[in-house]
Amino acid sequence: MDRFKVDRNQPILSWVNEFYKKVFPGITQCSFITNPELQKAGIDKILRYKKSSLRQSITVDEKIRYKFYDDVLLEEYSNFEKQSPGWLSINNTLCDYISYIFRNEKIVYLFAYKDLKKSWDRNYERWLENYGRKFGKTEDRFGRVLYRTSNIPVPLTELEVGYIFCKYDPLNKEFFIKRLKGDHKA
Repeated sequence: MDRFKVDRNQPILSWVNEFYKKVFPGITQCSFITNPELQKAGIDKILRYKKSSLRQSITVDEKIRYKFYDDVLLEEYSNFEKQSPGWLSINNTLCDYISYIFRNEKIVYLFAYKDLKKSWDRNYERWLENYGRKFGKTEDRFGRVLYRTSNIPVPLTELEVGYIFCKYDPLNKEFFIKRLKGDHKA
């Protein structure tokens, strides 16, 4: 399985902040979260509006894969052996959006957390039966496995939720952004 984690290398992903500013007009700041409690609650970035705005901020959980796959890994258990619920198995009221980033291809899928959660609740058993589990591992600095994370690789066509698709062209510094419905028809 490829590496699947939150990437702390912000300069490489600075284009993602520009994407957020295009999708959410009025955003003036993209703050990377270093608070461990907020990170544990699934908040990697807070997108802030101007102080005069009716809405103050948007919270985003960023999931990063290093190469493109035609599925989205949905975390079932953050620690499989302890059966600790993954980010869709809990009711995360702090997170507004899940940003699923394919770093090398400069592609983002942006999902409303509540919509993805509803789809997960409706389809979890069927997805597990149809697509099985993929495991990731968290290691200590000596390479010893601390725990395994279980994920279900769900094809985009099965998610049943709308999302925003973005492809960034770094040479021309251009964004192709499209809102897609759950049935993949524009």
